[in-house]
Amino acid sequence: MRGVPLEYLSEEAVTSICLFRFPANRFPVQLAGLIHERTEGNRCLLVNAVDYLVGGGLIAEHDKECWELVVEIENVQVGVPTASSR
Repeated sequence: MRGVPLEYLSEEAVTSICLFRFPANRFPVQLAGLIHERTEGNRCLLVNAVDYLVGGGLIAEHDKECWELVVEIENVQVGVPTASSR
């Protein structure tokens, strides 16, 4: 059985996915770029990275109306496996 290679996502696609998952948000414009840079556009890593940010409380829903990054963008460390640990 052969796997089908998935194309890597562009930064714009990462932005669109973040908007789909968090339609009402006040994220800094740099967040999608940071996620894209750390995941290199890998779809699986993107999901893990966003889940990491939510699970770690770095992205939180404010008053059940709007999602926010609750730390300064400079302090965000996106947690995804490195190439050597995959």
